[in-house]
Amino acid sequence: MLQKSNLIRCENLAKSFGPDTAVLRGINLDIFEGECVALIGSNGAGKSTLLKSLIGLHPLTEGSVVTLGEEFNALPTGKQRQKIRRQIGFVFQNHGLVKRLTALSNVVHGMLGMTRGWRAVHQAIAPSEWREAGLSALNAVRLRDKAATRADQLSGGQSQRVAIARALVRNPRLIIADEPAASLDPVAGHEVMKQFSNLTKDNGITLVFTSHDMDHAARYADRIVALKAGKIYFDRPSHKVSKRDLQNVFQD
Repeated sequence: MLQKSNLIRCENLAKSFGPDTAVLRGINLDIFEGECVALIGSNGAGKSTLLKSLIGLHPLTEGSVVTLGEEFNALPTGKQRQKIRRQIGFVFQNHGLVKRLTALSNVVHGMLGMTRGWRAVHQAIAPSEWREAGLSALNAVRLRDKAATRADQLSGGQSQRVAIARALVRNPRLIIADEPAASLDPVAGHEVMKQFSNLTKDNGITLVFTSHDMDHAARYADRIVALKAGKIYFDRPSHKVSKRDLQNVFQD
């Protein structure tokens, strides 16, 4: 059996926002190509900070990170950051869509930051191959028929699926998702997470997401990394995590 390659590795990662505000302490973590990893923990446990530190959006206080072949200690250089960003798709809780633009234009925004990325501002001026990629991504999330619909006319679940299509459009190696279903009702949340998980697996994309929903973590992740008081509390395959384990993460 072939060993999967490391997409992310961090060693002794620590992050503080001041002398008395240590958020992460001594984090050692490997994330492998093709994995779906859920980061869980209570508010203030450091989930979002860890997510951002792994991709160079927060300067590290201590330790080192290698992400997509780029190694950095405090922050990646500008050239490193550009290389990393070009291989990553992002999905966040609030969708981040431009409401007055169509679903297709919002998906094409996923090409911003690429060479000649200014043409991704609107689908009408985007290269034809980007528009086709956008339509293909919308088709993957079952929303091709909404391509010409303004984002402010979409439901919450549809908006998040457009956000997923925007993340998929550049064929990333890694997708980072911060509470991707938190703003959705339970039915829409499960639908979005199921589709998200299936699409990333089908396309060989590594997915790392944070979640407060333990059912989402257990059902859709291959692996669960629990944070507690800024440290890794456990790191296990999801099928080996019990309900009691999950309860303990949120107990003092």
